Amino acid sequence: FLHAFSILYRKTGEEKYRRKADFFFNWLYENTSGMFEGKGWGYNFRWISPIRHLPSSFPSAVVTAFNCRAVFEYLSLSSDPRCRELIGDCAEFIEKSLPLFEDETGISISYTPLQQEVCYNASLLAAEVLAYQHFFKPSLELANKIKKAVAFVITRQKDNGSWAYSEDPQTGSERYQLDFHQGFILESLYIINSIFPNAHLCEETIISKGLEFYRKHQFDENGRAFYRLPKKYPTDIHHASQGILTFKRLAGSDANYTEMANKIAGWTIQHMYSKKGYFFYRKGRFFTNRIDYIRWGQAWMLLALAEIV
Repeated sequence: FLHAFSILYRKTGEEKYRRKADFFFNWLYENTSGMFEGKGWGYNFRWISPIRHLPSSFPSAVVTAFNCRAVFEYLSLSSDPRCRELIGDCAEFIEKSLPLFEDETGISISYTPLQQEVCYNASLLAAEVLAYQHFFKPSLELANKIKKAVAFVITRQKDNGSWAYSEDPQTGSERYQLDFHQGFILESLYIINSIFPNAHLCEETIISKGLEFYRKHQFDENGRAFYRLPKKYPTDIHHASQGILTFKRLAGSDANYTEMANKIAGWTIQHMYSKKGYFFYRKGRFFTNRIDYIRWGQAWMLLALAEIV
């Protein structure tokens, strides 16, 4: 929400969006997790997966990074010194509280402080936070960490342009989960490259190759987002919104990608938007899950639509 309203204010200059952005920044500033060194955020519910059981508000690289991305955007309309302070505190969390895995290709920053793990999109999002901090306070140590984190993920790109989801740090075996996390990886690589335009951390061919796989294999010709390849159903609202964001932000001068972002938005509005004013969670081949998830669906689609208006 902070990111979306900051974008809408930048695009329109309407004070109602500025007031909302101010509200959400203040809320985030006052509601960080103080469980570890630095500051971060987690989910406001217990998080249970096959490999972890985390209490409410337990901070993670992913939630912290998306909030920092929003704060960085908010800085374009605010001179509040707490913005840089908060990004610095989050960089401290990434550096001091998240375990590292290192090999000859680079480093991977763990998803949470709980254990050492290798999750490609989470590591890049953590590196993105370090990049924001480096933007304001350049550091050779930070620059080296960011470079190594980017190099690690680049070496894992497949010949077809895709990435697996994660890797077992003990065995090296990968978990394949081809879904919206491809968009996460591409967007983080693009943002880090933008912050370090002359560092050549990631060649454009890496991003373009991944973007083309994303377009050709993870969406149909009408803009419907597939689920997790090879499964094409159900269409998940989070993947639809991430597709809009990825193609719009990375389009550059390629009109085909801008068209793709608009096509995904059009399909999603037509098939997954309720007249009651919200987006459905998932649409299957025969049935639609109409649950209204604020973070997973509404906030992400608000951000996506703010990006393309």
